[in-house]
Amino acid sequence: MESGNWLRVGAIGALFLAAVYVLVPSFVLTGTSAELAEKTAAVDTSGSGKAKLDLHFTVDGPTANGAVAIEKHLAAQGVNIDIVEATPTEVVVTMAIGTTKDQVVAALAAQPEKRLVRLVDATPVPAEGEELPTAAESLVMLPESVRTVVVPLLETEPAQAAALATLAGQKLDATLPGAAIALGPLDVASKSFPIKATAGTDLGLLLVALDQKVVGVAIPGPASAAFVPLYPANTDHQQRLSAQPLSVKAKLVEEEVAEVVDPTVAADATVVESPLPLWMEGLFLESRINLGIDLQGGVDLTLQVELDDAIQARVTRDAAALRSDIVRDFGKGADDGASADPMAGCNASDVPPGELDDAWLATNITTDRHMPLIKVDTVLSLADAQSYLLRRFENYTYIETLPGAEAGRSIHVFTLAEDQQERIKDEAVDQVLETLRRRVDATGVKEPSIVKKGGGRINVQLPGRVDLDAAVNAIGTTAVLEFLLVETELEKHLRESGLEGNSLEDLRIAVEEALPEDQYNDDDLVDRWLHEQNLLPIDRTFAWHYEETTDGQEIRTYPTVLKADPAPLTGQDVSDAGVGWDQAQQAVVSLSFKQRGSFKFCEMTSENTGKPFAIMLDRKVISAPNIRSAICGGRAQIEMGGSIDPLKEAQTLAIVLRTGSLNAPVSIGDVRVVGSTLGADAIEAGTEAALIGGVLVVLFMALWYRTAGMVANFALVMNVLLVLAALALFGATLTLPGLAGIALTVGMAVDANIIIYERIREELKLGQHARKAVDAGFEKAVVAVLDANITTGIAGVVLYSYGTGPIKGFAVTLLVGIVTTLITALFINRTLMELLTRNSSARLRI
Repeated sequence: MESGNWLRVGAIGALFLAAVYVLVPSFVLTGTSAELAEKTAAVDTSGSGKAKLDLHFTVDGPTANGAVAIEKHLAAQGVNIDIVEATPTEVVVTMAIGTTKDQVVAALAAQPEKRLVRLVDATPVPAEGEELPTAAESLVMLPESVRTVVVPLLETEPAQAAALATLAGQKLDATLPGAAIALGPLDVASKSFPIKATAGTDLGLLLVALDQKVVGVAIPGPASAAFVPLYPANTDHQQRLSAQPLSVKAKLVEEEVAEVVDPTVAADATVVESPLPLWMEGLFLESRINLGIDLQGGVDLTLQVELDDAIQARVTRDAAALRSDIVRDFGKGADDGASADPMAGCNASDVPPGELDDAWLATNITTDRHMPLIKVDTVLSLADAQSYLLRRFENYTYIETLPGAEAGRSIHVFTLAEDQQERIKDEAVDQVLETLRRRVDATGVKEPSIVKKGGGRINVQLPGRVDLDAAVNAIGTTAVLEFLLVETELEKHLRESGLEGNSLEDLRIAVEEALPEDQYNDDDLVDRWLHEQNLLPIDRTFAWHYEETTDGQEIRTYPTVLKADPAPLTGQDVSDAGVGWDQAQQAVVSLSFKQRGSFKFCEMTSENTGKPFAIMLDRKVISAPNIRSAICGGRAQIEMGGSIDPLKEAQTLAIVLRTGSLNAPVSIGDVRVVGSTLGADAIEAGTEAALIGGVLVVLFMALWYRTAGMVANFALVMNVLLVLAALALFGATLTLPGLAGIALTVGMAVDANIIIYERIREELKLGQHARKAVDAGFEKAVVAVLDANITTGIAGVVLYSYGTGPIKGFAVTLLVGIVTTLITALFINRTLMELLTRNSSARLRI
């Protein structure tokens, strides 16, 4: 045998051994689906304990009419709400902080039966055109026995009032005739009912019954009936009597938290132990065939990007920037009272520059909690306010001007343009999508699928035995990192606010007593309530320290008050983050700041040496060290205090800081375990199909091409082996469509061999020697084989470039199969055929 042939045979053997070596780890992995299901069931999908202030109701009839009726009804019942809005399908009630869902539902369910019953017959209703007698005239016309009771009651004589009070609470017989009179809602201020009587109806002293029980007396007048309550101190009766009738039926839409679904994974799933001893496992590469979620199972998460929060965050940032600009342009920094802004002193206003500065400094810039609005509360004209704001933010449009709380002030309202809101939504989803890709990749998950689903939803599929806790923590963390100074002088404000006690603990107790439990556990709502009650200045933030428990839950430990900063140092100012160790060998996160962040951090630490500052991640205080000295090197460290697993927490924090924060919060909608049952069935069915098809192909090639057919069969086995080894070596993912790609590869390999063998047959029929026939057959067939595979490869490249998910999986195996087909057909097959015909006397049976 020629030395060249020996080298090629050795290369084939090395290729075979290398493929086997790469594939060994794919068949000795351990795993259990039950473990994954258990982890998935522990994922918190409750929105991190956020209280729900929005209640959704379905109503009969148009939702706009239902919203008006519900709002009036709740207001009359004394239920504190913020806003009632109508959508095309629902009515959304936004509760005020401190109101509970049960209060709203009970108020809407309460449809008190108000009824008037004649106590005595008295003045008949006059004919049309005549007037009803006054209440005093009606009293004169009453029998003496009644007047002696009612008149002193109206004159507030307790002794006589007690006589009529015996009627209080008595249940009326349902058969008693009611007065033919329309009873409107009670006017609490004037203690009267608007009435409308039918002509010819006898009116007299009327008993007012609420749910069939007497609660007061009504004395008819010309257009109203004076109400004398028999329970003067019972405000509940009066509220129910004053309630507008709810003309629609409102039904609460229960917003269930998405369930953790595990429909396929058996609880008794067993662990497949590795057959290799521990010392031998270290000899193999960390390579394996990654099965897709459709074959091996995994985790399927649906995430919801809070698009409204992204818009509100943008408006809040713009309002903060506007406040900062006002201080810069009209504050002490302006030269000689003139504005630093080139247009501030020369717009439509005739106000002198000095007074203009004072007017702007007295201007309040606020936002709306529910709408993307900026409100400019000022003494300046609309032209001044509009010119100043629109020079800075051209995407806002003017809506209306409202009267201010003080004389001479007006509130000019501007809203973010609709096209800008849509752009922010699209950018938020795209930014979240890209950030999630970087975060999931950083957790080590192989070939995740992350795609948009519309409506701000994103689907994330994590195949295999992933570190679910790390993945969910990395995905669900907004990663808004802030460095804020701690307020150390709060007592004076608390004394002025009238709070009993002036300590931070007294403030916490006041919050706990005033708010329902779910709202007290919501950090944002606590902060808002304190501002609304003037217990905390608007430029201060009430925040909590958190610690992790042994079961992985985070609990509050103690609160702190932080100073707001219009342009705070945030995670956007971080250029890099990594895990390190401090002198005590505790895990820390080392930060490197960008230029602005380095300057800001240096300035903050220089001016506040000896004072504490807080490091906040997603509004949770994770550390609050004292500033010992100025830090101006552009680097800092975050200690992972309060963590059960500091190293793991540090790694997660470093990942989210390094990959960037999310422009909008992301909530985990649902988490499902996709069991491997479907994958097992697919693999089993695919294996059976492959065996049957393989046997038929092998028999056909052996019977039709005889010795050459056996060579083709060996090349075919090598082809499949090389495809699988390539997938394992490069960490590619094998999906169900990928199996179809392998099947197509087998077909292409057989087709290439058939083309080559038919050319060899033609040469043998022409009387060529076996060796020359083989050489000529390969030379003439190579163009056809290359043509067929290159054109198929072009299609595969297009599929991979423009396809997603399963289509990419198919394209990957197809492209790899094209390469292995060319190697096996033109190298392995030819080498073995030349080996068979190496002697001049060799005969080839084909």
